[in-house]
Amino acid sequence: MLSRHKITIAAGLAILTALTSACTKSTEDTPGKAEQAAASGEPVELVFFSTSRDSEESFDQRFGEAIRKKFPNYTIRYIADNGNTLDDLMLTGQSFDIHWDSIGVLAKPLLNYNFQYDMTGLIQKHQIDLSRIEEMPLDAMRKLSNGGLYGLPVTNNNLALFYNKDLFDKFGVPYPKDGMTWDDILDLAQRMSRSEGGVQYIGLGMSPLHMMRMNELSVPYIDPKTGQAAVNTEPWKKLFQSVFDRVAAQPGFKEFVQQKNYFPGNDLRELTKDKVMAMSIFLSGYSVRPKDMGDVNWDMVSLPTFKDAPTIGSQAYPTYFSVTKMSKHKDEAAEVIKYLTSDEYQMEMSRKGMMTILKDQAIKKAFGAEAQEKVKNYYSVFVNQFAATPVKTKYDSQAEGLLYKELFEYLKGTTDLNSALRKAEEEVNKMLAEEKAKSN
Repeated sequence: MLSRHKITIAAGLAILTALTSACTKSTEDTPGKAEQAAASGEPVELVFFSTSRDSEESFDQRFGEAIRKKFPNYTIRYIADNGNTLDDLMLTGQSFDIHWDSIGVLAKPLLNYNFQYDMTGLIQKHQIDLSRIEEMPLDAMRKLSNGGLYGLPVTNNNLALFYNKDLFDKFGVPYPKDGMTWDDILDLAQRMSRSEGGVQYIGLGMSPLHMMRMNELSVPYIDPKTGQAAVNTEPWKKLFQSVFDRVAAQPGFKEFVQQKNYFPGNDLRELTKDKVMAMSIFLSGYSVRPKDMGDVNWDMVSLPTFKDAPTIGSQAYPTYFSVTKMSKHKDEAAEVIKYLTSDEYQMEMSRKGMMTILKDQAIKKAFGAEAQEKVKNYYSVFVNQFAATPVKTKYDSQAEGLLYKELFEYLKGTTDLNSALRKAEEEVNKMLAEEKAKSN
């Protein structure tokens, strides 16, 4: 018997195929209709969708308001994945023109539901100059798109090290600086980790999933050549032994994990709310989110690097905007994406603290100029070069979860590293076999 999930996807794909066929037929019947509509300024509705669960308010602040101002004849509608899952939307026949998501989750919805569309022709037609855009995010999308481009990057992100200045002042330890190595930072973490006045202070925490997902060694979860798990390898061992092991060796760290059952720094609350963490590695974009940073006296520096690769930071973490196969307004959607990659929009958003995807140094230097906190080291996000992005697959999110589950058990002390990686490899391969069987 077919599972409900498989039936739902099959039904959704049938509807999507019908929508796509209808769109193709319409274009064939009336060649140039979309171009005429765009040229004449006729009003159209463009529907955006994301699995990010970003609120409508956040979407409007970052994208929607600017698009409406630039294209007053377009009606911009955003569907958030809050109770509106793709399964549900496909069953209702809902169509959308632009899908946007971060590189960490993009592949699964894009490929599982078969609405990927190679934008190469649209990019040429609308004269979108790709030479202005950082190569790394483009290269990552080309790998996913079999040499084409299923989308273009609009925003970027990377990992940075945030720190609580008051704690460093309290313990008389010098602040971290840009360009430090993992050895430097981990030595600082040991000096800052202590129990004092009944409070356990942790020197360094991090978001483990982002550290894995954006790792500096560019190691993938799944081998693109074999289609099998790639988690039980020497590069993964190096990452865990050189970074995670030493982070977990801080005084009080394992006790924290065992008592609270999560990784310190999984979010920023130990640094910003509880104020018991001296340093934390997290997405640099949080530097311009005052609600998340709270009232802590914070600053930021570049992500620490390995000694043998002193200029290489985290992988880029771009958010892509993709014209969908089902869209009846591909040209209008392409014009919107062209605008979102323009100097005009990128400069405006860089000043507000959104990391640009352009090479332009003036736009980079404007980063955070209009942020609430004026005296922070925002430009540290550009100190490191991006690590290469490995090939992404639609199974990465599941593989990541399985690897992290075993890593967490290792950090709690319930298993050794070799056993954890071996079990993760087995679980990922089992998942891959099951997923591939569903599609047969």
